[in-house]
Amino acid sequence: TAPRPPTAAPASAPPPPTGKRGSCGEAEVGDMMNRAAVAYSGGSAGAALSLTRAALACRQTDRMYWLAVLYACTAHDLGAARAYFAKVPAGLQAGIESKCNKEGLDVRTR
Repeated sequence: TAPRPPTAAPASAPPPPTGKRGSCGEAEVGDMMNRAAVAYSGGSAGAALSLTRAALACRQTDRMYWLAVLYACTAHDLGAARAYFAKVPAGLQAGIESKCNKEGLDVRTR
């Protein structure tokens, strides 16, 4: 017979994200976004993008998506830039698209 899959995750595994508001509060999201801004201003766009991705798992706003595109373009992560650009409202896309173009990235998917 085939082995049965385990019925529970190992005790060392972190709990799966629940998507509930209690999984990360406003303070945690704000802290992650503040740390992302500090990382970006310190020249670490990749770290800023990682922090923003973590914050987006908790809460999504137009501004957070816009910042994710900014950080992704600066970090030259075209896949992330295009994915987040698609979630930025049309009225906010022109400015961030121009910034990405200056970085040599075309965020509009063809």
